[in-house]
Amino acid sequence: MNAKFEQLERDVINLILQNYPEACAFLKGKNYIEKRDFTGKGFFSVFDKREVMAYQFEEAKLSVVGGWLNGKTLIGFVLFLENGRLFCLEGFTYGDDSWPEEIESYEFHVMRKEGEGPIVGFIPPPPRSSD
Repeated sequence: MNAKFEQLERDVINLILQNYPEACAFLKGKNYIEKRDFTGKGFFSVFDKREVMAYQFEEAKLSVVGGWLNGKTLIGFVLFLENGRLFCLEGFTYGDDSWPEEIESYEFHVMRKEGEGPIVGFIPPPPRSSD
């Protein structure tokens, strides 16, 4: 586990919860992840119920987020709720790519915002080359 991964995790959670600034403020500065399981193709970060118990979503309308890791690996995320409370963040790669050992850079794209219909065949544009 490195600081870059933890920052990616916080950034994607904040982006998914962009319609809930009070939830983002509630989580700020908390150590809210109880455990992380890495699968080779991604990860599951399980929230510490004691840290997130006080915040409940009445009706969750979350953004769907995808993006790129290290400029070449297509990634996606799902935030799971259980009884209206944060339960788990899943991060995964598409295709045959494995989750890289080291995170050098990442770029996120909101694939669907609150109130929009389902996503069909969306692939975010590749990151711009810095050359």
